[in-house]
Amino acid sequence: MHVENSNEIMHRIVLFVLFLTTLLISPVSAQKNNKTASQKVTEAERSQSSQFADALREYYADDHLSAEKSFRKILSLNERHAPSYYMLYKIKKEQKRYNDAISYLNEALKIDSKNSWYKEELATTYDLVESYDKSAKLWLALSKEKPTMEHYLFSLADAYLNLKKFEKVIRVYDKLEVIMGYNDEITEAKKNIWLYLNKVQKAANEYDRLIKEFPSEIKYYISAGNIYLTNDYPNKALPYFEKAAQINPQDVQLQIAFYDYYKTVGNKSAAYNALLNLIRNRDFPVEDKLGSVKSLFSAFMLNITGDNLSKKDMLEIVTTFTQYQPEVADGWSFLATLHLIDNKYEEGRAALEKVLALDVSRYTVWEDYFYVLSRLNDFKTLISKDESVHELFPTNAMLLYTLGVAYLNEKRPERASELFKEAMPFAFDNFLLAKIYYMLGNANFELNNEEEAVKNWKLAKKKGLNSQELIDKLSKYE
Repeated sequence: MHVENSNEIMHRIVLFVLFLTTLLISPVSAQKNNKTASQKVTEAERSQSSQFADALREYYADDHLSAEKSFRKILSLNERHAPSYYMLYKIKKEQKRYNDAISYLNEALKIDSKNSWYKEELATTYDLVESYDKSAKLWLALSKEKPTMEHYLFSLADAYLNLKKFEKVIRVYDKLEVIMGYNDEITEAKKNIWLYLNKVQKAANEYDRLIKEFPSEIKYYISAGNIYLTNDYPNKALPYFEKAAQINPQDVQLQIAFYDYYKTVGNKSAAYNALLNLIRNRDFPVEDKLGSVKSLFSAFMLNITGDNLSKKDMLEIVTTFTQYQPEVADGWSFLATLHLIDNKYEEGRAALEKVLALDVSRYTVWEDYFYVLSRLNDFKTLISKDESVHELFPTNAMLLYTLGVAYLNEKRPERASELFKEAMPFAFDNFLLAKIYYMLGNANFELNNEEEAVKNWKLAKKKGLNSQELIDKLSKYE
């Protein structure tokens, strides 16, 4: 239970009593020229006010049971005391007994039919119980009483929306625009309603009005054009985009619109150039730019792209992305992959080193990097990565194996042997394990330990390695 000190309670009661002062006087049939009767009315009013104040004190002390009894007692003495009905409404609403609450508030309105506060409360409660037909009537009446009250109109629009009276919603929004001026959110809402009703031109007309009012505001041309474009009227969309281009051809949303337009009409060359313009545009968010490139790259690699991008086109897109977003590791990774497809190992190496400079933790990049270094016979660089591999991937058999091969090629068989032995427990693939045994045999041979060499060569053969080189080596010891 919420607890307040007595001063706070009394302060709230005084404020509420002041608010209701004008509502407390009940109509009483008496002779206006009879002084004694007037005195009796005054005494009755004072008694009623005192009772009402006591009931309010109970209500704000959270003693709703006593408060309800007190308000009912007032009504038993004066059945036309609207404020008591209102307070019973508040009690029942807080108890979530909405039907009872509505009944009490309707009684208050029968007595005080012009009370806007009662009407607003009743309309809100009808909305709460989803009686939108009833709430709409009240919101409409209130909006007529106070035509500039935005809250009433927004509530009326919501009620009509829930009743699916969409064109009435639009008419209410039109009234709101007269009061508030043009509002992007209201325009967007009206547009969506027209599109739901399959009235595309009326949806576009909402932005035509804004274009007429604000002819230099590029976003309204784009919005109108996109309505037509996304609803299969590309021929009606293009004039809007072209007019927008006269204002600012570098606007990123306009460039997106042109890209979508050219894709829609099947102009692949224009769409490609529009995409390059977007990638070059500094205002195009990096995450969106990366998303577009990543989507095209994935489709290209799977050979399912609907844009029919050639390898040359894809390379230009990715290269352009890395030029304008050099801080994004994924771009360099895409570029490396494209170079490796063409066996351009030096170019691939440079791109992979860019990736690792930005994100050293990517295992697949390390794997590709070691592969490239091996193909380039750059064993010294491979050996220089020994410490990094042990820090980042100490249990990765492939990287440890590749390091071992590099040491062996650099005439350091002892370190190579150590690395092959490190790799062995983590090699869960028989083919990789066979290669490790074979290279360990070679390392032992270089260390003049022929017995261990032959032992490991035989294990390599047992694991499935059948290279001619291995067969030749074993033939000497049979």
